[in-house]
Amino acid sequence: RLQGQVDDVVDIMKNNVNKVIERGDRLEDLQDKSESLSSHSDMFRTRAKVLHRNMWWNNCRV
Repeated sequence: RLQGQVDDVVDIMKNNVNKVIERGDRLEDLQDKSESLSSHSDMFRTRAKVLHRNMWWNNCRV
């Protein structure tokens, strides 16, 4: 009876460890995606400023 309880606890702990590992993998994926999004947003901001400046100059010439 005691061995059965120990086996149950061991199974639960193995399951918990696997879940923690999977969570770590998902967190790494999320971090990669957030870094990519940040990089793309910086590029968008830069290009939007350049476009805004160019449009302003085009309006001045007209």
